[in-house]
Formats: sequence, C-alpha cells, structure tokens
Amino acid sequence: MIALLLATRALAWPTDDAAWVPLTQSGADIVDVYNDHDRAGVGAPDGIDCVGDTTNAWPALYWWTDGTELFLRVRVDETPWLVDETALLPDDWSFLFETDGNVDDWEYVVAATGVSPTLYAYTNDTGDGDGSGDDGVAATPDSLINFWDETYIRAALTGSEGGSTSNIHTIDDWFVDVRIELAELPAIEFYGDTFRVAFVSGNTSTPIGADADLCGTDDSTALGALPAAWSDAIGVDQDDDGLTDLEEDAIGSDKTDADSDDDGVSDTDEVRIAGSSPILCDTDGDGLTDGQELGVIEPLDDTDTSAGCFEADGDSGDTTTLPTEVDTDSGTVSDGLEDRDQDGVWDTWETNPNDGSDDLDTDGDGIADALEDLCGGTDPTDRDGDGIPDSEEGFADTDGDGTPDFCEEDDDDDGVTTDEELGEDGTSGTDSDADGIPDYQDPDSDGNGVDDGDEPTGDSDSDCDGILDRNDLDDADGECADPDGDGVTNADEDICGSNPENPDTDGDGIGDAEESCEDDVDCDGLPDRLDANTDAEGCNDPVDTAGAPSGVCTGPLCGGHYTGGSCSTGGGTASILGALVAGALVTRRRRRGGRFAASAGVVVGALSLLPGDARAEDAAVNAQRFHPAFENDTFLSVHDTHARPPGLGGGLVFNYAAAPLEYRYDDDRMPLQLLSSAASFDLGVSWAAPHFALTLDMPLHVVDGAQIDSQFAPGDLRVSALGEIADRTRGGLGLGVYGDVALPTGNGEAWVGSGSPELGAGVAFSWGKAVVLAGNIGLQVASPAELDDLSWGSRVQWGAGVDVPVGPMLALIAELEGESAIATTDTVGSSPIEWRAGAKAHLTRNLVASAGFGTGLTLGIGAPEYRVTAGLGWSPARKEARLSHGPDRDGDGIGDAQDLCPDQPEDKNGVADDDGCPDAGLVPTHLVVTDTEGKKLAGASIELTSGPETGRWAVPDGDFTRSFAPGEYQVKARAPHYLPQNSSFVIPDAPRHEKVIQLDAAPVGGMVIVSVQNEVGQPIAALVTILGEGRKFTTGADGTGAEPVPAGQVELSVWAENYRPKRVSVDVAKDQKASVNVILEPSRVVVLADRVDIRDKVFFDLDSAVITAVSYPILDDVAATLENHAELRLVEVQGHTDDQGAEDYNQDLSQRRAEAVRKYLIAQGVEPDRLVARGYGETQPLQPGTSADARDVNRRVMFKILAGPSGDERPLDARPPKKGPRGGRGRE
Repeated sequence: MIALLLATRALAWPTDDAAWVPLTQSGADIVDVYNDHDRAGVGAPDGIDCVGDTTNAWPALYWWTDGTELFLRVRVDETPWLVDETALLPDDWSFLFETDGNVDDWEYVVAATGVSPTLYAYTNDTGDGDGSGDDGVAATPDSLINFWDETYIRAALTGSEGGSTSNIHTIDDWFVDVRIELAELPAIEFYGDTFRVAFVSGNTSTPIGADADLCGTDDSTALGALPAAWSDAIGVDQDDDGLTDLEEDAIGSDKTDADSDDDGVSDTDEVRIAGSSPILCDTDGDGLTDGQELGVIEPLDDTDTSAGCFEADGDSGDTTTLPTEVDTDSGTVSDGLEDRDQDGVWDTWETNPNDGSDDLDTDGDGIADALEDLCGGTDPTDRDGDGIPDSEEGFADTDGDGTPDFCEEDDDDDGVTTDEELGEDGTSGTDSDADGIPDYQDPDSDGNGVDDGDEPTGDSDSDCDGILDRNDLDDADGECADPDGDGVTNADEDICGSNPENPDTDGDGIGDAEESCEDDVDCDGLPDRLDANTDAEGCNDPVDTAGAPSGVCTGPLCGGHYTGGSCSTGGGTASILGALVAGALVTRRRRRGGRFAASAGVVVGALSLLPGDARAEDAAVNAQRFHPAFENDTFLSVHDTHARPPGLGGGLVFNYAAAPLEYRYDDDRMPLQLLSSAASFDLGVSWAAPHFALTLDMPLHVVDGAQIDSQFAPGDLRVSALGEIADRTRGGLGLGVYGDVALPTGNGEAWVGSGSPELGAGVAFSWGKAVVLAGNIGLQVASPAELDDLSWGSRVQWGAGVDVPVGPMLALIAELEGESAIATTDTVGSSPIEWRAGAKAHLTRNLVASAGFGTGLTLGIGAPEYRVTAGLGWSPARKEARLSHGPDRDGDGIGDAQDLCPDQPEDKNGVADDDGCPDAGLVPTHLVVTDTEGKKLAGASIELTSGPETGRWAVPDGDFTRSFAPGEYQVKARAPHYLPQNSSFVIPDAPRHEKVIQLDAAPVGGMVIVSVQNEVGQPIAALVTILGEGRKFTTGADGTGAEPVPAGQVELSVWAENYRPKRVSVDVAKDQKASVNVILEPSRVVVLADRVDIRDKVFFDLDSAVITAVSYPILDDVAATLENHAELRLVEVQGHTDDQGAEDYNQDLSQRRAEAVRKYLIAQGVEPDRLVARGYGETQPLQPGTSADARDVNRRVMFKILAGPSGDERPLDARPPKKGPRGGRGRE
C-alpha cells in the first residue's frame, strides 16, 4: 500500500536529481564524515548516518520548493528501509528550522520516523538561548503542529532519478526525502523572510531523538554543537512577489526585491503574465519601459523610482502595448518611435502603436503619411514648402508651438519664412552669428538683440556691404555706412586712409568732411585730412621747403623705421595680382592703411625736392629677397649640396610677396607701404656637370606701393655657382660651397634693385638619401644703403630645410631662412626671417612642378606678410623618381619601386646614376620573355648557362633588368604552360641592351605520377614543386603522388626533410599519364638549433667573390631548405677567411663573398628580407694554427639563424676590433 501511495504522489516530488539545490555553509556544500553516528559502538544502523564529501561533489543535504511545498533531502550511508518501501528503520530523521536568528536553539522540527513512515512537525517554545534547558539540538519538542502519512516521505538509492550514484563508504548511498505543504505549517513564515535548516538523526523512533548524527559536524566523540550545523539562510519567496527564490536565482532577478528592474511591474507579473524580463526595464528595447507599455501609473512598494526605469504611463493605461514586441502593431515602426516623446500617450503628431496601417511612409523621409496629411502641402518631400526636406526638419519644434518644423513655413517664428533664411546656395547651414544655430532656426540671426522680423525687411542692406541687415553682424562696416557720422562714407575714408570711426582723424578740430583728401596746402606730403599741422602760409612756408632749419626731418618718411610687412596691419593692394592671375588670388583689403588718392608721380616728385627726407637717391634696396634654387631639385630656395643631373636645364618660378617693405612709424599712425606688393617672375637657366652647377637668374617684377605706381620693373641679374665636395647620396654628410654675383640691373626706385654689385659665398651641408636635411651659412658683401638708422649693406645669410618624400613622385618641403645686416644688427628691419612650406612633384622624367607658401617671422626688410610661390622646372636627365621611396634592398639610395636593378647597387659614376643599375664595364640589359604574340609571360625564369656571368633568376612579371658584362651568353628560358627554350645571344658594349625571348605554348592536358624513394628503395613522403608555376603537391606514405599538369615538358623539384632536393623533367602528352621515379640522396644541408649546417664547402675563384660552378648544387640545396623552412625568418650569411694576407683585405673579401652567396640565394627564389650578409674576415677561426689543414677549415661560408620559429631574435655578432695591417694579400 505504501508503494502504491508513493506512486500516486510521485508527480509532487522534484522530477529528477538535477532540480535539488545543495544546502551550504558559508557558501560551501554541507558534508559529513562516515560512521560518526555510532559513538557508543552499539551498532547504530548506517541508514541514519548522514554522509557527504566535496571530492566527488556529493553534498549531504539538499532542498527545493515550488512555492507551495518545501522539499528536504539527506544523504545516508545505507538503506533506511527495514522492509523495502514498506517499513522504515525504527529511528528518526529530523530537519530543524531556525527562524529568529538565535543559532543556539531551534524553533521548529519536521521529523520522519519509523517503523510505519510518519512525518511530524513540532515547535520548541521554551528555548531561552542561554545554552540550558530546551536550548541546543536535543531540546524537547513542545507542541505538535501537524503530522502526515507515508506519502510525505520517500527513500531511494542515489542515482535512481538521473543523478550520480554515490558510495562514500563501500556501498551505494541512499537519499531520505521529506516534503512539507507550506499552508499546513502556518506557524513558519515561509514568505517574505528567510530561515536556516539543520539535520540530526536519532537511534530511536521518537522525533528529535538527536543521539546519532548532527550533519555537518564531527560527532565521532560527542554530538556536535548546533550553531555549527546550521545551513546558510534560505527562503521560499523572500520578497513575497510570487516567484520562489529558486526561480529568481535561475532568471537572475533580485529575490529580496519584488520589482527587480524598478519598472513598476512585479517580477511575477513580468514572468507569468506579461512574459517580459524582470531584470530589464525595457525588455524589447523599443525605448518604452515595460511599465509604460503595460499602462502602469503608480510604482510598487519595491520600485526604486530613482533608478531611472520607472516612467508613469501618461494616459492611465488607455494605450498599452506589448513589452516583448518592438513593434506591437507590426507596422514597421517601433513602439518607441510611434510614441516619440515616450510619455505613454498617443499625441496629435504621433501614430497609433496599435494600428499598423498608420505606419506607412511612402517617401521614406521618416514621417508617416498619416502625419504628413495633417500638414497638407503638395510636395510629399517638403510639406511646408520651405526648401528644407521633411527628412531633415523631422519632428523638431524650434519655436515650441507644438507644430513640428516640417509643417511650419517659419520654423523659428521670427517673422521671416524659412526659405528666405536659407543660404544663397539653398542650403540650411548658414549661421550668420556663428552661435551653432542655423539662421532658419535662430530668431535673431545676427545676434544683435533684434529679432529678424524687426530688422529692415526684404533685401535691405543699409551699409552696402552685401549682407542683409538681419544677417549682418555689423550694420556700419560697409562702404556706404558712416559709423562716425562725419558725412564721409567708409568707402571714401578707406581711399583716403582716414579713420571711419573718428569724425576728425587728424585731431585738428576740423571735421574730415571739411578737409580735402587730395589737397596738401603745406606741401608736406600729407593730405590735409590727415595733417594736423597744416598752416595758412602754404608751400612758401620756410618750415616746409628746402629752406627748412638744419637737422629737421620733414615729409612722410620721418619718425619711424624701414621694415618688412610681417605681422603688418597696414594697407595693401590686389591690383597687381588680380591683373596677373585674373582674380584667382586676391590680397586682403585693409581698412585703414590704403595709400591716399593723390598722384604717386606728384608725391615722388615732391619727395625729391625735400632735403630732409630720409631716403637718399642712392639708397637703393632690393626688398624682393626670394631667390629660387634652380641648381637643385630638392628645395625651393635653400642650397642642396647635390646638384641636379648633368646637362642644361632651367625653369620659371613665380612668387608673390605681400608688403615686403613698409615705413613703420613710432607713433600710432598706420605704416606706409613703400612696396605693398611684388609679383616676380624668375627665369632661370642652369648648366650642371658632375659635382658642379652654374645658374643664371633673370627676374622681372610687377610692383606697387605708396610712392610708386603699379609698374613692371626689372630685377638684379644674378649668376651663381655650386660645387659639391662630398656626395650625400653615397651616405654620410654632404658638403658643398656656393657663390653668386648680383649685378645692379634692378629698379632701385621701385625697391627691387640694389644700387651696387653684390658678391656672396657660403658653405652648404646636407644629409640623407630619401629624407634630406640641408643647411646653409654664407656672407653677402654689398655697399651700404643708408635708411635712417639702418645701414643695409653686407649681410650674414643662412638657411635650413627638410625634404620628405611622400611617394615616388612627390616630396613635401619646409624651409627657414634669413639674413642680418652686419653694420646695424640691433636696428628694427635689419634681420628678416621667413618660413616656407611647399611641395615638388615630378610630372615626367623632365618636368618638375613646385608650389609653396610662407610668411615673415620678423620685421626685417623683405620679410613679407605672406609669400606664395609656384614654378615649373626642366632638366634633360630627370629620373623617373628622384626620391628613394619604400624598400631599397641593394642600399643604393634608389627605392626598389624605381630601381631598374634592385639587386645591384648603382655605381654613381656620373653615367645614368638615376636608373639604379651599375654601368662601369657593364651593360644594363632588359630581358623579356613573351609568347609568340609578344605578350609578357608571368612566372617566367631565365638561366644563363654559360658566358661572362652565369646564374638563374625568377622573372615574375615576364621581364627584368640587370647589368651584365658584354659578351656571348647561352640562355635557357621557361614559363608555365610554355615549352622551355635554349638559345644564345650577344650583349654588345653599349649603354643599354634589350633581348626578347619568345616561347611556344606547350600542349595542354596531362597527368604526372611521381614515385619517390631513398637509396635503399624505401618510399618517402615528399613535397613536389611544379617549376615555373610554383604549384605544389605531396606524395603519400607510399612515396607516390599524382597531379594534373600542362602537356609538354614539365620540370619538377622534389624535396623531403633530410634529403637533397632533386630536379627532374618529364614529358607529358595531352590526355596521357607520365610516370617518373625519383631517388633522393641524403641531404648535405641540415637545420640545427642555431644554424643551417652544410656538409660541403662553397668555393670561389682565387682572390675573388665569384662563386665557382661546382658550388651551385650545394647552394641550390640551401635555397631549397630555406624555401621549405619558412619558419627561418632571418638567416645571416657569414663569410670567413684564413689568416693569410692583410686583415683589412680579408675582411673586405669575406664581406664580398657573403654578399655573393646572398645574391645567389635570392636569385633562386629566397626572399631578400630573410637574408643578411656579413663578413668576419679572419676573426673567428674554427681551428687555431697556421697549418694548411687549419686554414682550409677556417675558409668557409656559414649560415647562422638570427630569427627562428620561436620568434626569438638573436643579435648580430659584434664585429671584433681590427688588429692593424699585416701587409700583403692572402690567397683565398
């Protein structure tokens, strides 16, 4: 009957062992040792022995709950049944409960007893917590709460419900389970609180016999203390939200918080009703909280409103959506976008989140058709017709009137429609006052405190500056404005040079309107409006004429200094530059420094009559101080020690200087621009020979200034020379000398010519092949021109520059240069300095273009406000790419991308030094492999089998260039899918040579079968490479492999670890199979931990770095080994000699031999960046002594691994110090 009852209640128990949760102490599973229950040795049954260990994850106690029932489990060592599934042992299994926080006693007990299985529940009412009386584990139960029949108890072998079977002692363990209907134990507060559990067994059927095993304590000598047996606190439903603590643990919610995500919806409602997440306040991520979507208007007691997740529903739940669906109405617009302000209310300018039909957006502008229809209008893409697409305006409400901008003609409600406030090009980005708000959204576009609608309407532009008043930040700065109210417009004041903000510019008590800007009643060079000291006696006043008292300076060039225009605030003109380049460049118009309107000729004529004027007739100064560097291709004006290629060249350079010469007054008057602009054209002719260049520079200027009319003026003719002493392109520091002669052919009165010849000389330094640094220092000797306190004569000149390539045809340039007058170094204007930045681009082999921009840095004469340069140069031997750019594996300063012979360094002998090929005794030869129609064949290879030079080279692109000695050669050419060809040709003694080799196409379609064995007939798993194609395949363990190949003769390379590579040829017919047997010999090359060891020597011609043909096979083996050991990332090719001969000679010979071996390996296909060559001379002998045997051993080539598979980098050996010369040449 008990078994039947157990079966009928089986569904009430946890369905499998995995559902049970271990009870823990301090977070660790509760465990108990075996056989600590029978302390008295009376033979207490093992069925009441609580056991458990952590080694096998077999906890002693478990629990589980479904919210209505509580289930408890204990692991015991043997069966608790007296009669299987009928009668329990006459003992008890008691589960104690602690609910008040006092761990010294228990409050409730639920005990299973036998023989007839019964479950009892008692209270312990009299425990006082003082450790006596009814305290402790053995306290006597006081009141019976309830009891249940055998259906509330079960016992089963461990593992019988899907878990693991435990056997802590020697036999399988058992579980004893009890279940408690929570409603039948109202005395225990299972909801909204926590409790602790302990287990104790007794060797009696009386509940809480407590004389056997207190689980979790060592009872071997005495029953353990109760405080040590309690589990960690557990709860059925601590937050009383309807979800059990176990459920909340599983989903990650807070079991002490009924609203874990603080969205106003209880965890149980989210899980059991809404299906939303109790830990995400916006489950579907649509921008609306779950509470809003469910219509929640008040938070729960556990809702933390400060967490930011609770938003009360704005319409009290009238409009609800699904918190688990991004788009409740499936209308393609998410709920959060339909409720744009996310207040839970369906507003006027929002679509219904429960009606998918109103989501339609025909024109795709982000605004539903239903909302656009509310606006009206005829253009679906611009409903308000204001010129801004609806997609750009969107739902913004600039003026806050409740109507979105896409439906308003005047977005900012300033009285000016939006389309009127758009930019001239129809864009919406115009922001007149630069406040970050475009005009059409800014009611006060110009930020003057007056709304646009209150400004003069229409196209009003009260100050004639071309800016409408509503957009004009200054309504008084235009030509027709008169901010000082003196009756003279800004335009007239600008022409005259008077102050538009002062009605009496010269402060003489007479308003500007009453004084003339053209009359000069006292003949002092200043118009009356600007002259505070006009007198009534006119030009006959002895103070103003040649009869002036001695030592008194009069005229406009008094009371100041001659300077450059750097940092100038004086006026300028755009007339010259505008005439030259049709308005493409326009100088900045200055407000207050313009020259007055009187005739310049009259002014100059008057000045010539003034004896006190500081400018004498012989004070000629060339203020246009920029001189192009025609002799080099590197810089704009700085001298490079390396001249352009030999031959005749030249160029034309234009430069425009703004305000290179001014007269700057000591008072607050604006500077007088003596040379307000100079546009110069320098025509240069340059002749260069190796290490020398001669240049003629012929300048022509177009000038304008305060005392000169705009005019053409010649400049000083300049002849210069450059001599190179040390060539920087060969490495190290470049050194050169330069000199020049300037003839006084320029117009001194126009400030572009010296009054006497000038001689200059200096020293130039430079460094670098790709990036070039240069510096100049020199002296310019000239007769002084006296300008007030400035003596402009002999000067120290200097310059510095950097040239940085950014591509094979382009370089960026930066320069800094200046000079200082020796006689008056501390005078204002004596030391001009200016900087420039620019670029040079090689357009063709012969043409180079340049451009630059710079400004003056000091007030020295000739330092302009700014300078712009542009030029075009030509030379007869321009190399295709002057700059070394990218990798340069032969180290000749010409990048591989531009180097015709990237594996042979240019010999720099003055003959075609820009092509990268040596030509001293050699002929740069272009070898081309094509098909019969002239198409270059990719993947080709060329082998010179006899002639002055032999070797084999891969030709990936079908052609390559290399310098060879003249003579007759035998050549073998191959290419994938083409028949190899053997032929001969002659390289003549000529500057260049080209040889085209045509190959016939091979028949296609066949199969090659390769069988590989060693010398004793054992099969070998090998790697087979189809030469010419690079395609590879392997043979199997039986040594056999097959691969489809082109018909015709096929060359194969066969290699296996520890075997020498072998090349074989096989003829393959179309649609046929061809077999070849290959026998591999043991390798003479072995890869060791630190080196690639060769079991042979590399031989060279006597006293030479030429490899003899007998050594080709061993080097081929090395190349094959490196090719098949890609993990050897860097190998040092070492050359060593014996001790015969001079040490320096042996060092050089070993270096050349190492380089020769490296080049051979590269020609066989080894990547160049995996090899480095280094000669050690006689410094590292393997065998000491001077015997013939010792010297033979010491003459060797070795291959050291510098970077292997582990990634460790081995440093290069330090080259040992030289011992000094010993004399003679060795025999190597």
